[in-house]
Formats: sequence, C-alpha cells, structure tokens
Amino acid sequence: RLQMLNHYLRAQSLDALGQSKEALAEADKAIQSLGSAYPEAHVQRVALLALRARLQTALGQPDAAAATIAQAMALHVAPSLLSAKDAGTLDLTGH
Repeated sequence: RLQMLNHYLRAQSLDALGQSKEALAEADKAIQSLGSAYPEAHVQRVALLALRARLQTALGQPDAAAATIAQAMALHVAPSLLSAKDAGTLDLTGH
C-alpha cells in the first residue's frame, strides 16, 4: 500500500507541476500497485482512474480518457465516496 501511495502522491505532484506525461506514468504505477495488493479497493481505484483520465485529457488523449472513465464507472462507486474533483471528472456530480 505504501508503494501505491508513493506513486499516487508523485503523480499528483507532477500533475501540479504541469508534467502530465510523467504524472500519467506514476498514476499507472499506482493503479498497478493497488490492483496487485488490494483488488477490492474500489474507491481508491476509482480515484486513481479519475486522475488517469484527467491526465489523458491533458495529454490530448480523449479516447483513452473515455476508456478510463468507463473502467471507473464499471466499479459502481457512489459519488458521495469520491472527491468533488473525481466525481466531476467522471461526470457523476448530477447523480
């Protein structure tokens, strides 16, 4: 879990610095780490997928972002369990 958290925090930091490509690589590592350690951690996985979708959008990858959003939506996490930013990314704010 610590490895996943490190990758997640690094991805957020790189995103804040405008380094979307590097942030996306870190987000992907965080998702992989979470999947192998905690396959049942749906809320965290959706948050990471929302971050990935934002980064893909920033990198001009709308098809990839749409696929990532579909992955997140398939986990059926209640919007109330997500941050406003993540729910907005997944267009769950009105549901």
